Amino acid sequence: MERREKYLMGLLEKHNIDEDGSLKPNHRTYHEAFEKQARYLGEGVYQWCGAMATDTRILFLKGILNMNEIPYNQE
Repeated sequence: MERREKYLMGLLEKHNIDEDGSLKPNHRTYHEAFEKQARYLGEGVYQWCGAMATDTRILFLKGILNMNEIPYNQE
C-alpha cells in the first residue's frame, strides 16, 4: 500500500509544482471537502470524487488527482 501511496503522491507533486517550487493548491484545501463528501459504500470500500478505494489515504489522493484531471494507473 505504501508503494501505491508514493506513486499517487509523486503524480500529484509532478503536476502541481509551481515555478517557485511550491505546491498549488495545497492538499489542506481538500480536507474539508473530503470530510463532508467521502462515503462508505460497504464491504471496506469508500468513494469520493469519482474514485473508489479501501484505504482512505489512497482515496484522498485519487480524489485530488481526479479533481485536477490528472490521469493515473487504476490499479
